[in-house]
This record gives sequence, structure tokens and C-alpha cells, in this order.
Amino acid sequence: MKTLTINYLSHERLDSQKYWNITSHFINKIKFKDRIKVNLLLSHDNNFEDYLDPNIEVEKFICNSYMEKIIITSKSKTNFSMKLDEDVFFSNFVFDKFIELSLNPNANGIYWPIISINTAMTDLFIEKFIKEPEIVNNIHKSFLKVKFPRNLWKQKNAYLKLNFLTLFAKE
Repeated sequence: MKTLTINYLSHERLDSQKYWNITSHFINKIKFKDRIKVNLLLSHDNNFEDYLDPNIEVEKFICNSYMEKIIITSKSKTNFSMKLDEDVFFSNFVFDKFIELSLNPNANGIYWPIISINTAMTDLFIEKFIKEPEIVNNIHKSFLKVKFPRNLWKQKNAYLKLNFLTLFAKE
């Protein structure tokens, strides 16, 4: 019985194959292959499924928007599912732990949000873990230089305001 769906989201990166090579390597090393299903939610028709062990159930979707990928993710038929962006990497040991947790029908989803990388978690990590002020300052400066391109993930001008607030920020 499948207990965990891994929803792999690949976007429009020119080097997405490099990301997939790393991720597929670790997915293929998962101990409990019979417990997982992998949904490949792709922006382009890549042959990513060919990189996975034949004992892993795989379904591929070519999607025109991020929201289309999220809708497919929300229709998972397993007890647990995870969204895995192409630039987030887990070892097979982490996947095995997720699968182990998913075997417990009374488990709650509190384990899954812990793996979410977002601004609040990043800021908290920087503030609590990094002690050297110069390194903290360099990280903050790096974030301030990030410019989001137009039509990122087919969102047209949605990031113009974010670019303005980021690129012209002082801290």
C-alpha cells in the first residue's frame, strides 16, 4: 500500500536536469520503494521518469502553471504527500524517515511543515545559528540583490512590487 506521494515540482530552469540527477539518485536509494508514489509535475516534457527505479510508481504531468501543479498535488490518494521543489534536496535517509512516519495512520502532518524552507525559517536560522556578524551581513546583502524575472512561473508582473521592495531596501 502506498503511504507517501512525493510531488516533484520542476520549473523552467535551463539546468533542471542537473537538479533532477541529484534528486533521482536519492529517491532510487529509498528502502521502502513499495510505499511511495512519485508525481513528476513538469513545465516541459522531460524524460525524468527514465531516471527512476522501475519498482517506483511514477506518474508524469506536464503543467502550464504553478497552480495546476498544486491542484494535482492536492488530489493525492495516499495518507501523506509532500511537495518537493527541484532546488530542495533530501538524502534517502530523510525520505525513509518520512515513509516510516507515514506508516502510522494516527500520525499528524506536523513533520511535513518542518521541511518547508521559507523566509521566516531562513531569517530565524540566520538570527539564531550564525554568530559572526560579518557573515550575517553578507547573507542579508546577498538576499537584497535577488531580482525576480518578469513572468516567473507564468505570473506576469506579480513580482514587480517584490523587486521594488527588495532591490531598493536598505536592510
